[in-house]
Amino acid sequence: MHEVEARGPEGAIPVYKISKNVWRIKIDGAPDQIDFERHLTPFGLRVVPGWKRAQGDGLPPGGQIGIDVRDKPGRAIVSRVRVDTPAARAGVYVGDEIIAINGHRAWTEEGPRERFMERRSGQKISITLARHGMLREVELVLAPWPADQYRVEKVDSPSIEAMELLRGWLGEDLGTLGVQG
Repeated sequence: MHEVEARGPEGAIPVYKISKNVWRIKIDGAPDQIDFERHLTPFGLRVVPGWKRAQGDGLPPGGQIGIDVRDKPGRAIVSRVRVDTPAARAGVYVGDEIIAINGHRAWTEEGPRERFMERRSGQKISITLARHGMLREVELVLAPWPADQYRVEKVDSPSIEAMELLRGWLGEDLGTLGVQG
């Protein structure tokens, strides 16, 4: 991940490139106090609320360990490990395959997330991982979900002007976002 300085309509906005076409925007201040629509609409972007806003005051069931998983047929591969999370502290790495959670096969038709949703924050779990052909077992304690999460997405039909602004802001062509003219 690297930081680039990007210019938005209101001045410099720190942006972090995670991977091709995946960016993270760093915001100082409380999300509730920022007019996201005013800042993102010119770029053909919108904010999609996270768990708390989408589901009232409740958080998602279960706990979390701070990973994203890419489901492949019959396999659950770690695609992201967030900093300072139970998974990071336990030594889980991107590319690890999650084989089992508490002795039960991790991959299901619904995906491995269902296994985590069966547990609550504060519960200890054991995860069996495969890394470079070797099995490894780690124990960790599920953490609570963040009180609020936000996701930035493109609008359904961004204008050509919005796509040009976005391209100028991020410094590269994002043709995969699609333009409706």
